[in-house]
Amino acid sequence: MIKKYQVFVSSTYTDLAEERRASIEAVLTSGHIPVGMEMFRGDHSDQKVIISQWLEQVDLYILILGVRYGSIDPDTGISYTEWEYNQAENLNIPRLVILLDDDYIRSKNYDFKDIETSNPKYQAFKDRLTKQHYVHFVSNIDQLKSVITGNLPYIISQNESRLKGWIDGKYASLVDEVQEANSPYDNIIKTWGLRYIFRSRAEKNTDSDPRLKEPGLKQLDGIAFGLKTFRSFHSADIENCLLNGMKIRFLVMNPNGAFVTQRALEEREVPDQIAKSIRDLVDWAQTLKKKTGGDISVKFYNSMTLDFYWRLDDVLYVGPYLYGKASQATLTYKYVSGSQGFDMYSRYFDDLWEDDSLTEWAF
Repeated sequence: MIKKYQVFVSSTYTDLAEERRASIEAVLTSGHIPVGMEMFRGDHSDQKVIISQWLEQVDLYILILGVRYGSIDPDTGISYTEWEYNQAENLNIPRLVILLDDDYIRSKNYDFKDIETSNPKYQAFKDRLTKQHYVHFVSNIDQLKSVITGNLPYIISQNESRLKGWIDGKYASLVDEVQEANSPYDNIIKTWGLRYIFRSRAEKNTDSDPRLKEPGLKQLDGIAFGLKTFRSFHSADIENCLLNGMKIRFLVMNPNGAFVTQRALEEREVPDQIAKSIRDLVDWAQTLKKKTGGDISVKFYNSMTLDFYWRLDDVLYVGPYLYGKASQATLTYKYVSGSQGFDMYSRYFDDLWEDDSLTEWAF
C-alpha cells in the first residue's frame, strides 16, 4: 500500500476501552494510521481545541456508539461524543458508524447506572445516525474488527479523490512517475480504469453490497455460483431494486453438467454443494420475479466458469476462480466505466449471454 490514511476513532471512553483498542488494532491491520483520543477525556475547552485540530488533519472517522450518551459539553449542551461527530460532519470527513446491538449490550453486563439508552438526547442522536448512514450493528469484538477492516477499503475507494493521506518516503519517486503523462501506472489507472484489488471476494462485497441501497440503480449483471451468502443478506435489497426498475441478469454454470461437479472437486467441496446452491439461486430468482413482476433472468452456462463477474451500473468487479480456493477467498479487481477494462469485461459478459451455443435459459 503506497498511501496510508489517518482514521479518527470516536466513542465514549471508560465503558468502551476494549472496543477502542480493537478498533485501533483493526485500523492498523488495514494498513492505516489510527488517531486515538484516549488522552483527551473531554472535560475542558482546551481539549476541544486540540481535538478540532486533529479532526482537521484526519481522513476518515469511525464512531462507535454503545449504551452511554457520554459526558455533556457545557458549551453546547450535547455530549462530547456527539460534538466530535458534528465536527467531523461539518468538515465533511467520510464516516463509518458502528452501533452495539442488544446482544452485545447484554454480553457486556453493564451496571444499570451506565446505561443511557432512555436518555432523549441519546435516542435523538442514534435516530439521526441511522437516518444519515448505513449503520453497522455488531454483537462482538470480532464483528467490530471485521466491519472496520471490511469497510475501510470501500470508504476509501469512494472518496479517494479528496482524501489527503500519507505517502511513505520510499514511494516518492513512484508517485512522481504516476503523475507523468505516459507512466505505466497512469495507463493502468486512467486507460484501463483499475481502481482497486480486493484480497477476497468477501472484501469486495463490503464495497459493492452497500450500493444496492442507492436509489436509481438500473443494471446488475453477474457470473457466479449460487450466491448463497448474498441471497441470505440482500433479498430485501434486490426486491426493492426490482420494484424500482432494475434489470438483473445472472449467468451460472449448468447445475446438471459435468463442469459444476469438477468445480466442486477443485474447491474441495461436497460433490453436489455448488449444484444445489445454483438450483437454490434459480428458485430464489423465480420467486422474486413472481413477487415483484421485475426484470430478473437466469441463464445456464454449459462450460467451466473461468471468471467471477459483478456489474452494478458504472462499476464492475472481476476475478478468477482458482484451484483449491473457495470463490469467496479469491482476489477481485474493480473497474470503473469509461475505461478499456470496463468496456472489455462488459462485452465479455454480453457476448456470453447472447451465445446460444454455450448458454440456455434457466427460466
